[in-house]
Amino acid sequence: MISNLFSSCFSRSIDRQLNPGELMGIHQQLYDEGETFLANELYRVWLRFNDDNPLSFVIYYNLAVMLIHSNELQEARKTFEHVIRVNPAFFLPYYQLGILMEQLGETDAAIEYFNLTITKTEETEGSLATNFDADYYRRMAYQQIMRLNLRELQNTSLQTILWNPQTLNQVQSMAANLLNQPEITIQPSY
Repeated sequence: MISNLFSSCFSRSIDRQLNPGELMGIHQQLYDEGETFLANELYRVWLRFNDDNPLSFVIYYNLAVMLIHSNELQEARKTFEHVIRVNPAFFLPYYQLGILMEQLGETDAAIEYFNLTITKTEETEGSLATNFDADYYRRMAYQQIMRLNLRELQNTSLQTILWNPQTLNQVQSMAANLLNQPEITIQPSY
């Protein structure tokens, strides 16, 4: 049954007779049956013969997400980057690349992609994305940036801050600005 479904869709993809909506439904069916490899191969075959389809960027995006699930992280990265080249206004791959870059240990790149997500979601008026989606991913990107920055701050050595008067003054000033109160004083304990 599954092999017949795959074979039929394989042929229809080559003949350019399988539309993106139908492809995604069949991909999901294969995936639900535990045939992740075949599902992803179907995307690849369809893209090889239908790359000029105006919605091919959506299929590339879906393939990249599936590659993450298959732990093919570098291939997922290349695929998301391809989606951005094809459709730079599509904000979802920026967000996914932020998540992926963090997984790969590239925090600065992750923050950059989250910032790009924010920028792109602000430019979505009248695009394929609904305002709800844009607002949701904008908020998520802000949260990811805050979380990553907090983690970086936590990784900073407290001892370095306490023993370096210039750094200590900067931290005190930042804390006062954040609290919107008069400058506070932190006394190191010896």
